[in-house]
Amino acid sequence: MQLNPTKYPNNVRTISGNAVVFPDDTILLCDTSTGAVTLTLLEVPANNWNIFYKLFVLDNSNNAATNNITINAPSGQTLNLSSSVVINTNGGGYVVQISGNAGYLGTPTSGGGGGGVTSVGVTSPITSTGGTTPTIGIT
Repeated sequence: MQLNPTKYPNNVRTISGNAVVFPDDTILLCDTSTGAVTLTLLEVPANNWNIFYKLFVLDNSNNAATNNITINAPSGQTLNLSSSVVINTNGGGYVVQISGNAGYLGTPTSGGGGGGVTSVGVTSPITSTGGTTPTIGIT
């Protein structure tokens, strides 16, 4: 049985500059050839989210080392417990999934240039204690 492509589309868009994420976006190809790309994820609605949602953000121009791609979490929410992540490796990418009411989880990917994410922006101090079995706290 084949999936109906009109019911389960893989929406692919090329974006540049300050971009808006649409609810039906699946793949965002970032044009970093002439400048940096910044996008802000949509707010995860309280108690009305789907763990199967995935958004693929990719450096389509293979130039993210010069013109970074910044993915911002929505206000009051997080992406990997941070306010943003930066893709700064040529050909890099990121797969973003909803983790719950509080925000998103993301995983770096390798793109055409074999790169990935090498920087994650953190707004709160992170501490670690406990030696070989650390406890990590954000204050």
